[in-house]
Amino acid sequence: MQSQTVCPECQGTGKKVEHACETCGGQGRTPDHERVSVEIPAGVHSGQSISITGKGEAGVRGDTSGDLIVTIEVSQHKDFERRGDDLFTSVSVDSLEAIVGTTVTIDGIIKDETIEITIPAGCKYGQQLSVAGKGMPRLHTKARGNLYVLVHIETTTGLTANQLETLASLIDERKQSSVQDTQDESHTTQSEGRDSSDHKKIRTPKKDFQEEALMAHGIALINLGCRVNRVELDLMADSLLRMGCRIVEEDEAQAIVINTCAVTAEAEAKTRKSCA
Repeated sequence: MQSQTVCPECQGTGKKVEHACETCGGQGRTPDHERVSVEIPAGVHSGQSISITGKGEAGVRGDTSGDLIVTIEVSQHKDFERRGDDLFTSVSVDSLEAIVGTTVTIDGIIKDETIEITIPAGCKYGQQLSVAGKGMPRLHTKARGNLYVLVHIETTTGLTANQLETLASLIDERKQSSVQDTQDESHTTQSEGRDSSDHKKIRTPKKDFQEEALMAHGIALINLGCRVNRVELDLMADSLLRMGCRIVEEDEAQAIVINTCAVTAEAEAKTRKSCA
């Protein structure tokens, strides 16, 4: 049976200290504290680590010192919320400025940086705006994330009596305009409904056409238009049948009624060919 153990006197170094130092006990190192400067790269995230060579535990009897491993914990910012490389913040805007639009200037995340945020006219409460390239720096690159701004709209206060009267006049004018627009829209809808209904109706054939139709032994109806023309032709057929006319095929007819679409060039050509 064999066993191996580290030499208790040299600790595996192959060297034995005859007269060990009382301070270090022969290890060649003593406990000490050192303040180390750590360079934090822009854009680092919480949980990431930075290694500093030679700043760890001192080596025994002259061996190379180890490395110092620093784990980063990024603290929260008072104005910005970080999500990845993007930043989120909020601004407050006066309600009148939100109506006409304005520009708000805020401090950026970078030292001495200012950012102009354009508030569009008619901006709503809770609307989110974005500013490209004004977020956090991306680690080891020159690029940056985006800045997202949530708009809070505050009610305007401190207006004079004249200003309040002007606003009241604008509100009344807007109400009247809204009522007029609603009435115009309703009138337009009704007119379109009547036009659509009239388009589907076929008036009773004129008197001279009635006489010719009754004299004919048979009438043929030909549709060269669209589907709407097809409906019109069917309604005309009903009217002719009620008059006592007989609807027959084209080769048996003494009179032919051709219904076409005037805006279709192809239908017009077909009409001319059939009439010829």
